[in-house]
Amino acid sequence: TINIKLKKDRNHGYFGKALAAYGDQGRYEGNLTINKFKGSQRFSLLFNTNNINKQGFSFSDIISSMGGFSGFGNGGGGMMISGMRGGGFGGFGGSSTTGILRSLSTGLNYTDEYGSKIKIAGSYFYSNTRNTQEQELTRKTTFIDSTTTLDRTANQTNTNQNHRINLRFEYAIDSMNSILFTPTLTFQQSQSFSGDTSYSSSNVHGLDYLSVTSRTQNSNSRHGVNFGSNLLFRHRFARQGRTLTVGWNSGIGNSNGDGFTLSRNTFFNPDGTTQQQINRDQQNFQETKNNNNVLSASYTEPIGNNKILEFNYAYTHNKSNSDREVFDYNASSGKYENPNLLLTNRFENLFTAHRAGMNFRVAEKKYNYQLGIGVQQSTLESNSFQASTGKDSLIKASYTNFFPTANFNYTPSKGKSFRFSYNGRTNQPSVSQLQNVLDVTDPLNVRTGNPDLKQEFNHSFVAHYNTFNILTYRYISANLTFNTTSNKIVNSIDTMGRGVQLTRPENVNGSYRGSSFLTLGIPFKSMSMKGSSVNFTNNFSFSRDVSLLYKQRNIGKTLSVNQGVGVNINKEKFDFGVKASVASTKVTYSINKALNDDYYTQTYSGDASYTFKGNWILSSDFDYYVNTGRADGFNRNIPLWNAMLSKQVFKKKNGELRFSVNDILNQNQSINRTTGENYIQDTRSTVLRRYFMVSLLFNLNKMGGKGPRGDGMPPMPRQMERGMRDLRVGG
Repeated sequence: TINIKLKKDRNHGYFGKALAAYGDQGRYEGNLTINKFKGSQRFSLLFNTNNINKQGFSFSDIISSMGGFSGFGNGGGGMMISGMRGGGFGGFGGSSTTGILRSLSTGLNYTDEYGSKIKIAGSYFYSNTRNTQEQELTRKTTFIDSTTTLDRTANQTNTNQNHRINLRFEYAIDSMNSILFTPTLTFQQSQSFSGDTSYSSSNVHGLDYLSVTSRTQNSNSRHGVNFGSNLLFRHRFARQGRTLTVGWNSGIGNSNGDGFTLSRNTFFNPDGTTQQQINRDQQNFQETKNNNNVLSASYTEPIGNNKILEFNYAYTHNKSNSDREVFDYNASSGKYENPNLLLTNRFENLFTAHRAGMNFRVAEKKYNYQLGIGVQQSTLESNSFQASTGKDSLIKASYTNFFPTANFNYTPSKGKSFRFSYNGRTNQPSVSQLQNVLDVTDPLNVRTGNPDLKQEFNHSFVAHYNTFNILTYRYISANLTFNTTSNKIVNSIDTMGRGVQLTRPENVNGSYRGSSFLTLGIPFKSMSMKGSSVNFTNNFSFSRDVSLLYKQRNIGKTLSVNQGVGVNINKEKFDFGVKASVASTKVTYSINKALNDDYYTQTYSGDASYTFKGNWILSSDFDYYVNTGRADGFNRNIPLWNAMLSKQVFKKKNGELRFSVNDILNQNQSINRTTGENYIQDTRSTVLRRYFMVSLLFNLNKMGGKGPRGDGMPPMPRQMERGMRDLRVGG
């Protein structure tokens, strides 16, 4: 933790940095941050654009805004990627995005204080991304009486625009009362286009034949607006620890979308003759609305010097609507004007709940703990209108749930800590899970909702131990987690004819998962190797998932083990590291034993950097991935090699010139294996491959007073500067 305090004569000025880069194949990157401050007033501007698969800003960009106010950067999703690296070497931010991503994002941040009572902060963020994706996949699916192997080639383009406005208003009425108001406004627009061609081969009683050919195109456009706010009133009584907090959290959203589906599916008999042909040419419209409100209150009462009793209450009222209309193409008129009643539906969902709870908290010098219990009475009401029947169906259910919580933190000494927590929570089904209308976007994998769904209840246990010796740099970190869910919402898969499956959500019990993580860092004892270490890591996870497969209870078990070891050597001018890891995944099913799977991924990595005379720095990293146990054509060994040469320039050394090469061997690939209730799928996706780039980085700093360099800013240690470059947000 670094706490920087500025003297009055230096508490004003500006600082920032800019990066401009260009490479072959039209690759580019631009990055700009400017921060201006004067007393309590702070203003920041951030800008980023590139087409090398980077999205969002780096950690150092965020904290350099000096506002500490959220609203910048993008989150990311997770995938099991084996042998794939995102774009760029030694830039700002980064992401393991597949496809080719073009990104533009910019943001403004402003904070100020008016007297001693009012604090205001606000931000505006705009992002525009376009991802172009090409994929090849092989999926092996087991049906009741057959096995189907699907080979598909697909391409997809997604474009997203997003405007986000965040405000924070804090008003200290007096020493005992305060108000906090945080509204958020979001505008979003997206467009997507996808096309694919697939061939399915079936095996029925030992006979192989071409069973289905399919060509599909989908285009969708959607725009929406969401407004949310959180209003808090806080009152502190004369007695220390006695407080009252009243809050109102609300959210209103509206989204409209339309799309087209064009598909041609031909089904064949085992003798090669055509069984049937299903063609679709449709236009769909969908409007969704939501109005969510939560009113809450919390009261704390001190019991002695280190004990607090808390009472809380919350009322929830969430309402959502989804209206979907589908029209078939009329060849006579050339318009989409024939209503498809089977796919047209209007759905309303209402969730209300009263929740009351109590928490008991104790805080001692070396430990603290919290015990709590909450009870919630809720009602879930679903009203569905099916155009095909012309009837409404109303389903209403009430639930009573308990929410126990327990948290324990123990710090026996500096550098050692142990934490344990347990939480229970309820999860409501989403509108798409409840809406009982067919989704035929993928004609071979049809989906529908289930208005009879119950809410889930999840139990979560987490234990964490950490020790770090600041003198020897030895550390141990261990983590254990366990989760189990009753009435878990899972997929129920059935067949709608040979080669076509129907997926519908259902509630089941018996699912749980556990995981562990252990890392150990051992420093070298030699003084000449100070700062160097050897590190061991182990990841272990086991899950038991229950689903319904052709009306039978299917139990899937997944066991994953990952063992890694690495060595880091840090010198004044030379840094070097090597790491090796082996990951094993074993999947078994109670019904589809033919889909039992066992595959491995080995990763061998190395990175090094050396500082020459004249402030030249040469950096390079190399990764080698070995994939085994996958489908034919997906067991690839993938070498990835990057390198960069940089030099500090300008009189104040506030510039850096870089020449970098991404994927020198031009071997970058994305290979991903996923498993489901009745399938195994291997996917190869487009990724960014070899390119060369020249970039110039410039740092601008000017503050009140005079620092050691004459610009008001002290020099940053090289280790800190490198560490801030390595931290990533959203990648």
